[in-house]
Amino acid sequence: MAIDWSRVAKGVGTGYLGAKIANTEANDKMNANIIERAGLNFYENELPEWHKSEKNRKTAYDKISSIYGPDVAEWMGQNNHITGGGNDLANIQTMLSERGISRDKIKAMVDQESTYQTRYESRAATIQDREKTIMGLTSGSSKIGNMTADLLIDKPETMTDATGVKPVEYETITTPGEQVEGTPITTAPTTEKFPIAFSTGTYSFDELFPKSKSLDLDIGEVRQLNSEAEKSFKRNIIRKAGGVEMVPKDSKYLIGYKESGATDKTKYAMDIYKKEYIDNIINQYSNSVTEGKQASTYAIPPGTKVSDIVIQARNKIAELESQHGDNAEPYIEQIKSIVNEQLSLMNLEPSDFGF
Repeated sequence: MAIDWSRVAKGVGTGYLGAKIANTEANDKMNANIIERAGLNFYENELPEWHKSEKNRKTAYDKISSIYGPDVAEWMGQNNHITGGGNDLANIQTMLSERGISRDKIKAMVDQESTYQTRYESRAATIQDREKTIMGLTSGSSKIGNMTADLLIDKPETMTDATGVKPVEYETITTPGEQVEGTPITTAPTTEKFPIAFSTGTYSFDELFPKSKSLDLDIGEVRQLNSEAEKSFKRNIIRKAGGVEMVPKDSKYLIGYKESGATDKTKYAMDIYKKEYIDNIINQYSNSVTEGKQASTYAIPPGTKVSDIVIQARNKIAELESQHGDNAEPYIEQIKSIVNEQLSLMNLEPSDFGF
């Protein structure tokens, strides 16, 4: 019996074509599912997360700028410390705790061509390009393979404020001091720095944000604090009843006191009060000057800690006394006036710090 090869070939071809069509339909369905997942992920997850991150980033940037100054906020943004994660401000405050700020060096390290706005526009362009890709897929104008789809579905890399840093070179101009009319005092020479151009130099983090000086109290200062604490205790805690001075029985400074007679009740309360008082004063040395709350006579830079103000003022007063004796009194009074005004602006009592 003769074999009809043409019919066999036709049957094989029909079977192959049917299998191919079925396979193509399965692939198209798979691609459609992947494209749908990519689109849903973008609009339900990626885009909302991007907007949330940008809101966090802007809030942190504005707060850092108001607390530490615009240059510090720019430096933090340009060096990846403002990420939009929601904890940027707290993280930066931890980084800068117990540190000062070298504003000249910070200004020199800020890249003038990279601003919050330019970085935002770059991040916005990235997310917009990604949206265009997603829109191209969902419009059916293109097909993708599994690997491309997986890359699209995976969350993109975190976008940061990374950028190059180009410090500024300065020209230093010194103006000689002048003799104060009618006195033997010559004013100190003044030095001013003027930016020339960007260079490639760098500063370390410790140079930009130097650790605050520790405050060493001498015996006289410790005695003064003790005396002030005792005066405050008598003024604020002691009450008179029938001509007798006593500590109110409900005072928190009597918590733990035992009526054994071994320790005087008033001394017990005063010892606890004095420790609390002195600890509070010592802790206040780490307070910092904030933008807008600066002495009018001489604007102490924001970020300067009370310990630095007190130490530098004392050192300058001692230097003036040793060099000029009684003739230095007007300048010493000016220094004390500046310190008094600055501490008062910070809601601190100048006398607590010896001023």
